[in-house]
Amino acid sequence: MFKRILYTSLVDVSLPNGPGVNERVFLKDMAGRFGEDLCAVIPEPSRDFPEELSDLDRVFIPVHGPIRSPLGWTQVRAMGSRHLLRTARRFRPDLVVMRTGAIPLPHFMFSVRSNVPYVLKTIGDASFQRFYADHRVGRFLSPFNEAMVRRLLRGALCVDLVSSSQRDIAIQMDPDLAQRTHVIDNGVDLDYFSPGAAAGIGAKLGFPEGDPVIGYVGNLPMQRGGTEVIDAVAAFQGARRLRGLIVGDSGEADACARYASENGVAELVSVVGEVDYSKVPGLMAAMDIGLSILRPEERGASEQKVRQYLASGLCVVGTSGSNDFLKGNDFARVVESSQVHVVKAAIESLLAGGQERLSGLKSAARSFAESKLSISSRNDQRIAFWQEHWSSSIQ
Repeated sequence: MFKRILYTSLVDVSLPNGPGVNERVFLKDMAGRFGEDLCAVIPEPSRDFPEELSDLDRVFIPVHGPIRSPLGWTQVRAMGSRHLLRTARRFRPDLVVMRTGAIPLPHFMFSVRSNVPYVLKTIGDASFQRFYADHRVGRFLSPFNEAMVRRLLRGALCVDLVSSSQRDIAIQMDPDLAQRTHVIDNGVDLDYFSPGAAAGIGAKLGFPEGDPVIGYVGNLPMQRGGTEVIDAVAAFQGARRLRGLIVGDSGEADACARYASENGVAELVSVVGEVDYSKVPGLMAAMDIGLSILRPEERGASEQKVRQYLASGLCVVGTSGSNDFLKGNDFARVVESSQVHVVKAAIESLLAGGQERLSGLKSAARSFAESKLSISSRNDQRIAFWQEHWSSSIQ
């Protein structure tokens, strides 16, 4: 079995966004398993490095400025190759684990210049159509990006992705991947996200005891669920007392507050904006129902927030796609549309039956997370998957 793992990523693990949180949780669990036999080559953090990773053997790729700025983004890719190759020579890993991304120059150069076997973890949408659509430079560099990604896919021992739609895209790019790809959903830290984290927070936010709270936690709240929280609270006025909570910003918190005011529910919806990541579990657990509403073109995303909702003991209303695994569970409603009447009906069906039934559904959500979504179980799957293909490669 492989013993020493070199992990490399283009993700800033200090950021409280989906990729940052996902990699932080992954590394915490892996560090507990491999100890000094795990080393990470990652971008220099733009915020305080996570305390839970303080014992991790790590090499930072220097970044001067925010990693999402054009300068920081370019620096990670330009300087990452040297740091990755140098660390590999020092650390002498049996296996390299790559969380790659758009314009993966460091990982591409490693695949060209090193013979150490590697696997690709959580590669996302390998076509990068969203990146090309959102960034002019992405469209210009698309031929180079596609060539590098194809090379990485072709040379990887195996590849894991978080949804079937992402797997289909990867296989379209390289049909030989069919036997080397596996869908492994994101895991969640069940100790960090738990129902008990909410102690007293609802009262501090001014939520009357007994009033159900629906909410959204994550980036881009106006695009991914915050709008629907406000619409639902407005739609229920006069029929049911309902409160809303929106946590997250990405430049949209003020727009959420204005939208709530325009809909006459500013006093019923608390928009707290971006908060320190340490406060997220408590705010999340103060809710009863968590929303995650994506546009059709985004529905292959991992939606880490949904896994955190469940671990926090929340019912869930989410759009189809990567939330299809929740279909058939009483504590969740998977919807095809973000229209107000559709989301309202889903919320109403979860609230029907009163507080006692709602408490039972929330307990069932937590039990589901404990049995199916722990990061430990996810990494058990990954390691077994990697081991199978690593062993085959050295025979």
